[in-house]
Amino acid sequence: MAKVKLGFKNMSIANKIHVAESIVKKMTDNPNFSEPLPSLENVKRNINNFRNAVEDAMDGSRSKKAEQREMEKVLDACVTRLAEYVQVASRGNEKIILSSGMGVRKAPSRIGKLEAPNKIVATYGKSEGEIEVKWKRVYGSKAYIIEITNHPDKDESWRVCGQSTKSKYVISNLKSGSKYYIRVSALGAAGKSAYSEIAANNAG
Repeated sequence: MAKVKLGFKNMSIANKIHVAESIVKKMTDNPNFSEPLPSLENVKRNINNFRNAVEDAMDGSRSKKAEQREMEKVLDACVTRLAEYVQVASRGNEKIILSSGMGVRKAPSRIGKLEAPNKIVATYGKSEGEIEVKWKRVYGSKAYIIEITNHPDKDESWRVCGQSTKSKYVISNLKSGSKYYIRVSALGAAGKSAYSEIAANNAG
């Protein structure tokens, strides 16, 4: 189902007026939108009120500037409600949404198999018995699993020492001065990635 994209509130004043007028023009006598809510007359009235408030505020008056902001809020709310109407009336049909003069949100791309974390670095931690590990964030990942060992050549020696939602982790309660080997894998909707390269350092 296609979704309406508006982004109206963040537009410049000139662009906001232009877009609102374009929407009214394209929805006028459009058979896909027989009973707009709010009415197009209401939208046009709010456009004109906002335009007039902008022109009046050019003299720098604080009260007129406040009126301009108020009329802008009214127009924003009005067009937002109209976008909600278009979403319902279109039933998510992309062509119908576009016929209103509004945009369509880009469908999120599917994330495939996660890449293995790279650029992994292990450094001394700030406290005794710690190693700080950092790596480059993996696109599409939700979390990372950190594994550690003293014997990287023995697969059965690897153990999970932590999980992080960030691309860094501090491993604690290690034997100070002992050398440790660390690897990281990423977790996401597509499952678990391959392991990173192995980083090594002595515990602080």
